[in-house]
Amino acid sequence: MANYQPGDTVGLIIDWKNDAGTLTNPTTSTLKIRSPGAAAAAVTATYIQSDPAMTNPSTGRYRVDYSIPLAGSSIGTWRVRWEATGTVVKNIEDSFVVDASPFVT
Repeated sequence: MANYQPGDTVGLIIDWKNDAGTLTNPTTSTLKIRSPGAAAAAVTATYIQSDPAMTNPSTGRYRVDYSIPLAGSSIGTWRVRWEATGTVVKNIEDSFVVDASPFVT
């Protein structure tokens, strides 16, 4: 888990592997991001592999560069959930922390 500040860009990366451990592109890859102030079921942002913001730089690897808002409830622990279906069926959750900055209100 890494720490960031409002306005930073977080590189969110997943490496999808099949049951044999080989990097594999799933049929669908989805990323859901939930801000610290969001309710448990509320999603702040969603990206799917057809979204230009989600890149697939190599087999099995997907990346989204997410810009943390400067305002609002960005301070705290953000939750991330990657979901894969089809050739790879997995869900992986992670998080990152946004700390207060004396330069950003």
